[in-house]
Amino acid sequence: MEDNYENFDNNNNDNSNTNSTTSKLLLSLISRINVSHTSDDDNEKLMFNCLLFASYSFIILVSLIGNLIVLRVIFGKQRSLTTTNILIANLAVADLLMTVMNIPFNIARILLDNWPFGQILCVLVPLIQSISVYCSSITMMFIAIERYKSLIYSTHITRGYCLGKCFPFGKILSIIWLSSILLSVHNGVFNRIFIVKITKNSSLVRCRIEYPEPRIVWRQTLTSLTFLTQYLIPITITCICYLKICWFIYRRKIVGQITESHRSTLVRRKWRRIKMLIMVVLVFAICWLPFNVFHLLMDFYVIGYSYTLFFVNHWFAMSSVCYNPFIYCWLNNDFRNEFKSLFKCLTSGVQRMHSQSSDGNTIRMNTIVERLDSNYEISEEHDI
Repeated sequence: MEDNYENFDNNNNDNSNTNSTTSKLLLSLISRINVSHTSDDDNEKLMFNCLLFASYSFIILVSLIGNLIVLRVIFGKQRSLTTTNILIANLAVADLLMTVMNIPFNIARILLDNWPFGQILCVLVPLIQSISVYCSSITMMFIAIERYKSLIYSTHITRGYCLGKCFPFGKILSIIWLSSILLSVHNGVFNRIFIVKITKNSSLVRCRIEYPEPRIVWRQTLTSLTFLTQYLIPITITCICYLKICWFIYRRKIVGQITESHRSTLVRRKWRRIKMLIMVVLVFAICWLPFNVFHLLMDFYVIGYSYTLFFVNHWFAMSSVCYNPFIYCWLNNDFRNEFKSLFKCLTSGVQRMHSQSSDGNTIRMNTIVERLDSNYEISEEHDI
């Protein structure tokens, strides 16, 4: 779902005369200001902006650290380059893309009245967000399919089967990214730069969506299409695959197709892995559901536009980029050990710097004492 900061404007403009574009933009800007800044108190406005900046900055910091560690764990060891891990790394790349190329511009878009980044970024920012979300949902769907196929075929055909045997990593990733780009085109192609005249000597530059006529039909159609292809269909397929996986493991445990000595270890290992992947899907679905539902209800005129509700849902959706590393750390030993080792390196480095600083202070103090002693001896000689 695209970042539509001007939905309130679009709702006001759908039934008006298309020739009065400047008037509509001016009215929409006034409406936006009235909605977003209900208080004239500068201190409250400053506190709101600081809170907004801090909350989004926290997402950026956590996402950068966590997802970079995920990539280091996966690509740091040759044995970690399995199909599932490559797809998990692709999830981390999609989250980093959102973190670096989308969230900072969203912060600027919220805090600034003008859009200072030009037409290209006006198109790219919502496009990159849509590509990132599509990439995440489609990647999770591929992970579920790969886990199901590897489980089934490891029993019935040959052990060690995976999706990568039939489709090399490059082809899988190409399918994911190309489909994400193609499905996201409509989320950027309709964005335009508009100049809004406030007075004779002042104006504002805004980046907003301008659908073709009939705008209501276009917006409702694209919102529904985005919800289906970006959220509902991939999540449904993913859930079906994991339900089949759980049922298969449960049945195999009862029938006893493996020996008693290896059963508990194998089943426990598989359940831990499946639990981790299910948690990733569940967190993604929970984070993006309110934002998608909000857009659906608003675009079909079930509810009115709410500035506060939009940004609460938007922040919650954006926060999805920083949860996965914690899930991996919680349910995967390799990630947990890597986090521990990095934490130890960090603490040891801080201790080393502290000890070096202490040693340097001690050396400086000794030097000062020696100089004082020598000066004292020289002064005694001169006194004699």
